[in-house]
Amino acid sequence: MKEEDCNDDTQSFILRIWNDAPPGGSSKVKTWRGSIVHVGSGKRIYFHNLNSITPFIQKQTGMGSETIGAWLKSLFGKPGRNKAQQ
Repeated sequence: MKEEDCNDDTQSFILRIWNDAPPGGSSKVKTWRGSIVHVGSGKRIYFHNLNSITPFIQKQTGMGSETIGAWLKSLFGKPGRNKAQQ
C-alpha cells in the first residue's frame, strides 16, 4: 500500500494468534487463542473465538457487524470455528 492510499479513515490493528496446547502434549484438539490491538488507541483484547473480535473492531471503527463478519469470513473461513471444530 502506498502512503498516499492511507487517509484519516485508515485504522490499523495487530492480530496475533497462537496454539495454547502444551508443547509435546498428546491432545489432538488444538486450542487457538489470540489478541488484537487497535494501534491508534493501544486498546487490546484477548480472545479464544474469532467472533469475539467483531465487537472490538466495530467499536474502534464504527463499521457494522455484518461488514466485519463478512471480512473475517473471507480471511479465515467461518468465524469462530477452528479446524478441530469443523
